[in-house]
Amino acid sequence: MMQYVCDELELLVEIENKAIKQIQAVFDTSVGIETGGILIGYYTVKRDKAVITELSETPSDSKCGVNWFHRGIEGLKKLLVERWKTRDEYYLGEWHIHPFSSPMPSGIDRMQMISISKDKRFNCTEPIMLIIGGGKQLEISISLVFRGGIYTLESCD
Repeated sequence: MMQYVCDELELLVEIENKAIKQIQAVFDTSVGIETGGILIGYYTVKRDKAVITELSETPSDSKCGVNWFHRGIEGLKKLLVERWKTRDEYYLGEWHIHPFSSPMPSGIDRMQMISISKDKRFNCTEPIMLIIGGGKQLEISISLVFRGGIYTLESCD
């Protein structure tokens, strides 16, 4: 398990081991092209902790290049309905990889997260963005939209 914290918001984001294995697999198989998907998990009752349990696969209708990615939607609705019915888990946000680069969110990443937070179709006013990056060693950044601002969480590890 990995944990990231935002002291200012008193919020913890926890990544379960299954999701960590998925992150490592994405990093290990990266071929220098951005790819991504959605984060699935849940918030605790107090809403002081988000738990990421799973990264979706990249939808087949996604478009990508060396330094850009547009996530598709193919299969996501079915996946989310299944996770909700069987595990009470739901959409938490987005993940993607910055191959051989910093995992910090770009301006486009930030604009996308603000847009998601305002889009009623996502039903997610506080989306999380997980970015996988790094050269020879895996690096992860976790960011969160909260009340219109974007906060970067710090690793507890």
